[in-house]
Amino acid sequence: MRIFQWLSEALGVQFDVDAKPCDSFVVDGWFGVGPEAESLILVSDRASPCMFYKGALPGETPATRNIRFEDSASTPEVFRGRQISQQLYDGIAGLEEPAMDLVIARVDERAVWATRTDRGWLTERVAFSLPEPKENEGLGDIFNQYNYARLLPLVDFARRISGKYNLSKQVISACFMFDDPNLHSCSYGFLNFNTLGREATKYAYHVAFATVPLDSWYFNAHVASHFAANRAKLSLLIHGNDHTRNELATLDDSQVRLASLAQALRRIDRFERASGVQVARVMAPPHGACSEDTLIDMGRLGYSGACVSHSSLRYWNPTARWRNTFILQATPLIGGLPIAPRFRISAGCQPAILLAAYLGQPIIPVGHHNDAREGLDLLAELAGFINTLPRIRWADMQAVFDENYWLSPGPVGDLVVGSRRVSLAVPHGYESIRVATAWTRMPSAEPIAVNLNQETLTFQSGSVTDSIYVREGDSLAVSVAVSNAIAPGSVPPPRRRLWPFLRRQIVECRDRLSPLRNFLKRSGGISATN
Repeated sequence: MRIFQWLSEALGVQFDVDAKPCDSFVVDGWFGVGPEAESLILVSDRASPCMFYKGALPGETPATRNIRFEDSASTPEVFRGRQISQQLYDGIAGLEEPAMDLVIARVDERAVWATRTDRGWLTERVAFSLPEPKENEGLGDIFNQYNYARLLPLVDFARRISGKYNLSKQVISACFMFDDPNLHSCSYGFLNFNTLGREATKYAYHVAFATVPLDSWYFNAHVASHFAANRAKLSLLIHGNDHTRNELATLDDSQVRLASLAQALRRIDRFERASGVQVARVMAPPHGACSEDTLIDMGRLGYSGACVSHSSLRYWNPTARWRNTFILQATPLIGGLPIAPRFRISAGCQPAILLAAYLGQPIIPVGHHNDAREGLDLLAELAGFINTLPRIRWADMQAVFDENYWLSPGPVGDLVVGSRRVSLAVPHGYESIRVATAWTRMPSAEPIAVNLNQETLTFQSGSVTDSIYVREGDSLAVSVAVSNAIAPGSVPPPRRRLWPFLRRQIVECRDRLSPLRNFLKRSGGISATN
């Protein structure tokens, strides 16, 4: 099945579909579908954990169901005690529940995922059938925020078998994001920056605004001062360059792409110097439209990363070799650039929040100003939900990438970095640390520089460094060079065009008038009186 191929590539495990329990070679785990496979494996002299799915039922009818996870040590941490709504199917029979079984998840009080210990080895049973992707579907179609529960047990089993996910991610970053706002005024559409600053402080969250570099020609000094004084709660990142239609997905000429991307950085540099407001060197492509070639050019120009949804990346890169693997990675590196996935903000996006936390991805619900039409209660509610998760840290988008690392337990630790620039203070209990990149197929021409207490050590060996002796509290900063880097200032600017500027003025006027239009609509309009 294609599912096994996708999971193999994404999780670093190998599924041998022809293996039999009587074969002499050693395996790390067994997986079977249907009662025959279960009987065959259980009666064998196995010496490894196993998982069994029920076979497909005839005439499965798709249906939205609530799945409740038990609050037990066997349940993946972020799901413990949670209930989510998922697209499953009718007729889920459930599992028998012998006394030795420990239930992990239920649907309508029926056990659908349970575990027990047989002869010293873990055995897990799942009441679902494996999803069967259609010819034109990929992993993202059968494992997304709406339907991941069906495949989650197998993904979790494979992650545990691989051993790659035993490292501890120190924090799970979280950040609300709104596309388009600029600092021309104290509000943008339904978003009031003063109110957002107070609410973010009250309910403990952070909001980042993806701002269009073309808009940086002007800023309101009072608004800039407000952002500078509230950096812990309000921040900016980059949103395209001119915000023209699909500008980061349809530029086929490399020089034209580089010119636009470099101009965006130069515009932001000027804005920072004039306003005193820092802007994350992170790109949120307008409407999610972004090609792999553009991501490559971003990395060469020094962008820290890009923030774009899984579905958008798959849509705009239909033939990319990574489109069925990056979904399960905490921070995929595409074209040499780290990616932070984001998802649509809504009152029902809790399944997406949990999935991101489970995969070790940052939690980034994104919307537009009109998502605040009814006020900011939605942000408060979602922040309350997110803040119940373990190891949550709200941060601006620059910090999201700077804190993107995993650290194994001491005293001899492995520090795995998922971004090209990472910084941390060495925690208690470490004598030495070896630095490795989360991507293992990068050329050795990209050296790793480790700055330890202002002293720089450079390693040319590729994706892993030698052990570095450390003490608690040491300041550690890791930088992974980019092959063929380009200085933004060396790239000629694109030709000047009037239309992008006019378009932005029209769109901004529309957005800023939205509250008035909403008021008139609700009040039935303004009638003339004598």
